[in-house]
Amino acid sequence: MIEVVTSANMALYQAEIDDMFKMRYRTAVDELGWKLPDAHNGYDIDSYDSESTVYFLKLDEDRSVRACARLNPTFGATLMEDIFPDFCEFDTLPKAHDTYELTRYLVEKRGATRSEFLEGRAHIIVAINEYCIANDINIISWLTYKQNYPEACLLWETEPLGPAKYVADDGAEYIAARSYMNEEGLARCRKWAKAKRQIANMIVPLNYAPPQFEPSKAA
Repeated sequence: MIEVVTSANMALYQAEIDDMFKMRYRTAVDELGWKLPDAHNGYDIDSYDSESTVYFLKLDEDRSVRACARLNPTFGATLMEDIFPDFCEFDTLPKAHDTYELTRYLVEKRGATRSEFLEGRAHIIVAINEYCIANDINIISWLTYKQNYPEACLLWETEPLGPAKYVADDGAEYIAARSYMNEEGLARCRKWAKAKRQIANMIVPLNYAPPQFEPSKAA
């Protein structure tokens, strides 16, 4: 299962979220060599980790985070708008209530077998698609390594927002794109992940859930 964490259930996942920030640092900074100005002292936390952020966590048996991702609404601040607008030469920056930005999609290689690593990648993607459909999110925008773009096109209806560009600090080519979240894409994602049931675990505490219907005592 992939744990879906929002402001509604954050209190249930305090330890896991803390571990996620550390896992992001190990993976993004130590493994991938990303230059993240807000990553310090073993933690990757930035201004895009906010109350409106939706987190996706793949946990192991000890509830340590092995893979993660986050979604943010594009009607607020986004990395694409603030840091990477030059990647959107073909179209305007994605900004709509049914469009969310996908960032920090990371899977830790340290201590993982190849099958565990691939499962983490696949399950996060399935859970994102499931969550989007359940919450009327029709589009996700994202920036990824150029070599990952063809895979996204096989899973989702996807179109580039601009040409791939080389980022000298990372020594890699990146491309910005948007993908459409729908049942057809979800079916392809589940087939790719070999998932036969829902993967996203969307727990909401009872005090946030709609009140149960109580028959009138006079009835």
